Amino acid sequence: MATAQSPLSRIGYNLVTLPKTDIKPLALLYETDEGVSPVEAELSELFKNPDMVLPPVKPNIDTASIQGAAELDFDAKASVSMLDWLLEKLNLGKMSGKVSVNENYTVTATYADVQEDKISLLDLDNFIKTSTPIVAKFSTFRQKLEHSELYVINAVLKSKTISVTIQGKNGLDIEADAKVKGILDANASIARKANNAITVAYKNDTPVIFAFKAQRIIYEKESFCRDEPAGFYIKNQIGKVLLGPEDFPAIPLHTNGELIEL
Repeated sequence: MATAQSPLSRIGYNLVTLPKTDIKPLALLYETDEGVSPVEAELSELFKNPDMVLPPVKPNIDTASIQGAAELDFDAKASVSMLDWLLEKLNLGKMSGKVSVNENYTVTATYADVQEDKISLLDLDNFIKTSTPIVAKFSTFRQKLEHSELYVINAVLKSKTISVTIQGKNGLDIEADAKVKGILDANASIARKANNAITVAYKNDTPVIFAFKAQRIIYEKESFCRDEPAGFYIKNQIGKVLLGPEDFPAIPLHTNGELIEL
């Protein structure tokens, strides 16, 4: 399983193996033995709420406070995948066939001008608490729902500008720039730094998603002693007074730093 180190994981974000354009707030995920996978459905398809509309997505929120954290240091296995993805975008084929990226190299992906799409956790929690699951549509996911193994995405980080830097340890030289110079498209550039590192940068027309936050949908069984029906929520209210969205815990999925393939 590919892993990466990033300050983003310390503030509640989960890292995606390869950037994608189709990860959106309100999408559902479920736990697997390897991590999480998309349910390929949105919240409204599995939860019915005639009295409340879905919480709106607030798009293109400025993230100046986390710009310096939008950097991922990849392990060797993830490095090749990330480079392959970027070079495919540049119509350059597979990096793994041109440069051997292994434990002797470090690879860092940096995202610039990052924006966030997100929804209010208070509104999301209210929607889920007052909704009824459409059981017939859950089929194989019903057990996961009852075991609190479903998540809903509430925020995504996106960027149009990506740069990937390859640096050899102990001054190792990298010859990739000689093989890709002259065939980059107009949206790309390549630069060599003084420390022999090279950086391939690319600006996309469409922003790509590289990190997200997800909240666990918690199932609470019916309580006969308190005369309360079974229900769902996304927060633990025991002993807590919620004053605003900042009071919700932003806890990453239990991935141990592993990148998530969605």
